[in-house]
Amino acid sequence: MSAPGTIEVAPVDTARPRWPLAVGGAGYVAIAIAMYAEVLRLSVARGTTCACNDTSLFAWFFEWPLVAITQGHNPFYSSAMFHPMGINLLSNTSVTFWSFLLLPVTAAFGPIASLNVALIAAPACSGLAAMWVARRWVRSDAAAFIAGALYAFSPIVLVQSAGAHLMVTSLVVPPLVLACLDELFWRRRRNPIAVGAALGGLLVVQFFMGTEMLVMLLVATGISLVVLGLASLVLDRDGTAAALRAGAPGALVALAIAVVVLAWPTAYALAGPGHYVGPVWPGIVQAQASLRSYVVAGYSGTALWWAPTWGRFMRPTYLGPPLVATMVAGLVWLRSCRRLWAAVAMTAVVAWLALGQRYAFGAWHTLRHLPILSNVMNERFAALFFLPAGLALAIVLDQVLRWRRDAVGILLATAIAAACIAPFVLDAANGLPYRASLVWEPRWYAANAERLPSDAVVLGFPFFNTSADLLSVQALHSMRYAVVGGTGPEWVAARQGAEAPGYRVVQRVASTVAGPDLGTVATPSERNALLAALRGWHATLVVVPVSRGPNTSGAARDPAAIARWLTSVLGAPRIEDAAWVWTLRTRSGHR
Repeated sequence: MSAPGTIEVAPVDTARPRWPLAVGGAGYVAIAIAMYAEVLRLSVARGTTCACNDTSLFAWFFEWPLVAITQGHNPFYSSAMFHPMGINLLSNTSVTFWSFLLLPVTAAFGPIASLNVALIAAPACSGLAAMWVARRWVRSDAAAFIAGALYAFSPIVLVQSAGAHLMVTSLVVPPLVLACLDELFWRRRRNPIAVGAALGGLLVVQFFMGTEMLVMLLVATGISLVVLGLASLVLDRDGTAAALRAGAPGALVALAIAVVVLAWPTAYALAGPGHYVGPVWPGIVQAQASLRSYVVAGYSGTALWWAPTWGRFMRPTYLGPPLVATMVAGLVWLRSCRRLWAAVAMTAVVAWLALGQRYAFGAWHTLRHLPILSNVMNERFAALFFLPAGLALAIVLDQVLRWRRDAVGILLATAIAAACIAPFVLDAANGLPYRASLVWEPRWYAANAERLPSDAVVLGFPFFNTSADLLSVQALHSMRYAVVGGTGPEWVAARQGAEAPGYRVVQRVASTVAGPDLGTVATPSERNALLAALRGWHATLVVVPVSRGPNTSGAARDPAAIARWLTSVLGAPRIEDAAWVWTLRTRSGHR
C-alpha cells in the first residue's frame, strides 16, 4: 500500500489491450438503444420521441443535404422552409456533420431513420471518447467506463436527447480536444505538428456539430488553460516554460487549420443569406443555474405540454453531494496528484461558467455582454463539466484500487462509485425510455405531396406555433414543395420582414394561445395583412386537414374554426382528402 497523500498519477502507458474499449463502447450503445427502445419498437423510419417541432426540424435538417446534393442546390441554404426568405443552415442547429455522415442512411431509409441513428450514436461515441481519455489517466478500465458513462448520459444529455437536440448531445469532440492538449503540454510523446493538426481538425468537426458548443468549448478550455498554467508557473516555472515551448508549435498549427478551414463557413453563418440579426432568441431569458442546483436535485423545469418526457429529468447542473464530496476528499487524500487537481479545477471553471448572471461573481454577470457569447445558453456548460468531474472520480476510484489491492479496495471503490452515480441512474430510470410517436402525416399530404409541382408553396395548418409536425412530412417527401413558416429561430415574427403582420395573423388564427380573442371572420385589417403576406410568400396552396393532429390540443384552434375564418378571406375551399384546400394564383420557384 502507498501512504495517503503521496500517490502521483503519471501518464498511463497507452499500449494497453483495446478490448475493454470495445466492451465499453458496446455498453454505451446498449444504454443509448435502451433510451430509444420505444421509438425503435414503434418504427425506426417513422418513430420519434415526439411528433412535434424540434424532432421535426432535425429530421428536416437530415433530409435537406440529400436533396441539395442530388438536385444541385446549396446544402447550407434553403428556401424550402420559410419561403421565400429561407434559412441559413450554418446559422442554425443543423448538425451538418451528422447529416452528411449519414447521407447513405437517409438515402436508403429516410431522414427519420438517420435522425434516430444519430441520436443513438451521439452519446455512445461521446462515452467512448471520454473512456478512451480516462484510460490514459487511470489503470482501471471499470473506472474509465464510469467516467465515460457519467459524461455521455449526464442529466443535460437526457433532457436534450428527448427533443433530438443533437447540437447539445454530440459531445465526442471535447474529450479528444483534452487528449490533444494533454499530449501537447504534458505527455509530449508524439509529433506536436501532427497533434496540432488533429486538434485543428477536431475544432472544424465541432463547428459542424454545433457552433454553440464550439464557443463553450473554446471559452472553457481557454480559461482552464489560464488557471492551470498559472498554477503550474507557481509550482514549476522551468517545467512550465518547457511545456509551452514544446506545445506551442502544435497549438499554432491547430489555430491555423481552424482559422483557414472555418473562415468561409463562419462568414457564411454570420453574414450569408438568411443569417440572424440581433439575439437569436430575443425575449428569452437564459436559464439561471444556482449554486444550490449543483448539490440539490430538482427537476429540469423544461416540461412542455407537447413533450412531457422533458420534465422528468434533473436540472442539468446537478453534480450531487456524493460526487462533490468524493472530489474534495480525493484532493485531501491525494494532495500531490496534479491530474486530480487539474480535473477538479476544470470542473470548477466550467461550473462557474454555468452559473446564472444574478451572481456578481459569476462569469455571466459580465461575459453575457460579449457579442460572441450573447447567444450562448450558459447553463449548457453543464454538458462539459461532467467530463473533468468524471475524470476526477475515475482517478479517485483508480487510486483506491491501487491503495488496497484486495477485496476491501474493490468494495470501497464500488461503494464510492455507487454513491456517486446512483442519483444519475435513478434520474435515468425516472424518465427512460422516451415515449414514442409516429410522424403524423395528414391524408392530404400522403395523397398529394408527390404530385405537387416543384414551385408549390404551402401554407399548412396546424401551424408551427402549435407544435405541428409538418416539416417531417415535407422531409419524407424530399422537399417536393416549399412551406410558409417553419420552426427554429426564424419563426420570430420580427424576422418575417414585410410579411410580419400577416405572419402574426396566421399565428393568431392557428393558436388559441396566440389568438384567444380571434373572431369568427377576419377583420378588414386581418384580411389585408394575410393577403399581402400570401403574395409575399408566393403561396400557392392553403391546406387545413380535418384532423387536429397529435401534440397540438393544448394550443391549436379547431380545424373547422380555422377553415371558417379562412373562408371569410379566401372564399369557399374545396374538400379534398380529408382537408379544406384553397388554391391560390401566386406561383414562384423555390429552393
